[in-house]
This record gives sequence, C-alpha cells and structure tokens, in this order.
Amino acid sequence: MTDKISKTTGAKPVEALKKIVVKDSFKYSSSAIMTPANILTFARLILSFPFLFWLYKQQSGWLLFVSFFVLSASDYVDGIIARKNGPTTSGAFLDPLADKILAIGGFIVLGMRDYYAWLPIIIMGMREGGVSVARTVLSKYKISLPARKLGKAKTLVQLLAVGLVIFPPLDDYTNFHSVLLWSACTLSVVSGIDLFINAQRAVVETKTEH
Repeated sequence: MTDKISKTTGAKPVEALKKIVVKDSFKYSSSAIMTPANILTFARLILSFPFLFWLYKQQSGWLLFVSFFVLSASDYVDGIIARKNGPTTSGAFLDPLADKILAIGGFIVLGMRDYYAWLPIIIMGMREGGVSVARTVLSKYKISLPARKLGKAKTLVQLLAVGLVIFPPLDDYTNFHSVLLWSACTLSVVSGIDLFINAQRAVVETKTEH
C-alpha cells in the first residue's frame, strides 16, 4: 500500500499518506462556491450595507453595536468553518472583500459625519485598493497572496476603531478613537508594504521555477 502511494505521489510513504488524508478530509473542493463559509461571508457582505446606512443615521447605541459585533464576529466564524471544510477560491476573494466593505465603509460613514479625519481614511482606502489590484493581477499568473499576520492585526484594529465609536460607554472618548484610527492607518501602510514585499518574492520564485 505504502509503495503504491509513494510511486503515485513521488513522496515518502508517511508524507504522501498525510497529504491524501488531509485532502480527503475536506468536504468541499477549492472550486466550490455554495459552501457554509461562503454563504456566511456573503451574508456579512450584503448585511454590511444596511448596517452602514444605519450607522449614518445613528452614531451609537447598544443595538447598533451588537449588530456590528455580530457582523465582525462572523468573519472569525466563517474562517473556522472554511478551515474545517476546506478553503475555496471564491471564499479567498469574498472574505477580504466583506472585511473591506465593513471596515472602510464604516470609516467613510464616520468621515461623512465629521467624526473622523479624512486623511487616514483616504490612506487606508488607497492601501486596500492597491492590494486588491495586486491580488487580481497576480492571480492571472497563478500567484496567490494569502492574508498575513500584520494584515489580520490591521483588520482587527480597523474594526475596533469603528466598533468602539458606537460602543455606548466609550462613544465620547474621541482622543482614544483618534489613536485607534491612526494606529489602524499605520498598520495598513506597514502591512501593505509587507504584502508587496511578499508578492515580489513570490514573483521572483515563480520566475525561477520556470
């Protein structure tokens, strides 16, 4: 049995067996679209729009905050489901898109309400746009840019910078909110640079392989 596996995969018997077990343990293939994780992500994306309209009309409140918390937490939940059932190409596109709409959309709404300064919001928006373009271009060459730790930290701080503004006990702490805003902006720039460096390495490695 192990000889057949090693001949088929070109790997050591134990390593090859692990690869087969891991692959077979996923319920969905990478090309699947209607998966539980993707459905949850798509729901977050769609529900973000009425939430942002609500945020424009009402600056804070417990129901508003709980709604934002549930939307934000769904990102963590769909990640767990995706890792259990198997990551998909569509999920890799939808998940960061939903995060961007909720976080950057929240900043834009708060900017329209003259609560946050526009400069850091514009910087973060340009960063997200640049990364999205880079991912789209690289995907044509079969090069993927997975989320990195700095990017995840950036998203967390962005969501905090929006969420704590509408958290009733802290909605008047404007200086604290500004610190979070500029921290999110700084992490956006640093994580963007880190991602582009990683993208450059991936391109070089791809050229070397060919």
